[in-house]
Amino acid sequence: MAAPETLWQVGGKMKWKMGNRLVLAGFGIATAILVFVGWQSYRSTARFAEAAQWREHTYEVLNSLDNTIGRLSDTETGQRGYLLTGEEAYLEPYRTAIKNIDQTIGELKSLTSDNASQQKRIQVLEPLVEKKLAELQRTIDLRKNEGLGAATRVVLEGSGKQSMDQIRAIIAEMAREEKDLLRVRTQEANESEKRTSRTILVGTLVSISLLVLCFGLLNRELSERKRAQEALGKSEKWFSTTLSSIGDAVIATDMNGAVTFMNSVAQSLTGWSQTDATGKSMDLVLTL
Repeated sequence: MAAPETLWQVGGKMKWKMGNRLVLAGFGIATAILVFVGWQSYRSTARFAEAAQWREHTYEVLNSLDNTIGRLSDTETGQRGYLLTGEEAYLEPYRTAIKNIDQTIGELKSLTSDNASQQKRIQVLEPLVEKKLAELQRTIDLRKNEGLGAATRVVLEGSGKQSMDQIRAIIAEMAREEKDLLRVRTQEANESEKRTSRTILVGTLVSISLLVLCFGLLNRELSERKRAQEALGKSEKWFSTTLSSIGDAVIATDMNGAVTFMNSVAQSLTGWSQTDATGKSMDLVLTL
């Protein structure tokens, strides 16, 4: 009777070990997926932050380009007002713009320092701005010293308008490039967001599915173990009842020779009770 019981116990232990390995593997895979999803979320957040910085940088460049055109327009406004009226008060926008134009172009140069093509355009832009400002100052001086007619003749030559048209064209090219960069960066950020969202969604669903499966396996293993323990308890009770009813003295020990069971005949024969003998050496309990 002992051999089938032993094989059943060995088979049950192997089954439990296999089930435990599956559960641990499931938890490990789910954990790895969640770590990967977290890493992807972190990378996505970093990319979004970087994209936001680049978009802000592009807007700063565009604003600097607008300021450059605005300063030059202010110089023209002040010049025209003075040429028409001869009043010094009309030169105030011109003088203010002159003070700030170098700073504005310097900021533009600094903001586009990472862009070689924009730097080349600024190298073309700077002498054009200097030429335009020189033309404005020349007409102002002529108006002041020789009158409106002399200044008007210089204006009608068209060199100032030509310089301004070239300046506007260069700034328009710079603005188009910045807007193209903004569009590309926004598109890349949106695509990255979509990929990350899909990764997080799929990873989360797979992780949840694995966790649900692991909990199901674990619950089944616990239920089977509980049933096995109950069956083992019944079996042990049956064996204990059987051994207790035997008319001969029966003493059972563990692998170390310590007493684990004594039926009533053995207790009467040795003079030891079950409680006192349990855990004692066999040689101590039974003196031959």
